[in-house]
Amino acid sequence: MITNAKNAAEEFWDYSAQLYKKEDVKKHCLLLQENLGLDVNMILLLCWLAEMGFGQLDVRVLTTIFKMSDNWQREILNPLRLVRRQINGIAGQEILKVYKSLKISELVAEKAEQAVLIQTLDGKFIPKSTDSAHNHLIRNVEIYFSFLKLKPKKENLKSIKYIVDQIKL
Repeated sequence: MITNAKNAAEEFWDYSAQLYKKEDVKKHCLLLQENLGLDVNMILLLCWLAEMGFGQLDVRVLTTIFKMSDNWQREILNPLRLVRRQINGIAGQEILKVYKSLKISELVAEKAEQAVLIQTLDGKFIPKSTDSAHNHLIRNVEIYFSFLKLKPKKENLKSIKYIVDQIKL
């Protein structure tokens, strides 16, 4: 059970930054985001929970956080990302300032989403497990794919495998 959402949110953010910096993790996360519409924060959250020793999450808990993630992406992050991409490459110092400001805003919104995800989990029973964290992580990711009604292709599964292989399970 996550009992201190503020500390957990900071730990999750720090963990995500460290994992994202690992060689090619960013590339694979962004491929999953672009090709499947996955929320990178959801992938990072599932990895963090697995590495923290939590087992397979209850489908109702996963559904709650998936819905929150989906809304956050649709209502907040995707519009920011869209505007940032639309102005990318347009010449001018003022446009460059707007572009940089949007990148910062997007990062702040990503961090806020992580805090909201953790708050959503706060107090919910998440079983600790001595079983294979790897198997629990894969199962949680499969449930995420199912929630999004996705049938990942071989290259998408390679990206997931690459990310999973970078964490300590």
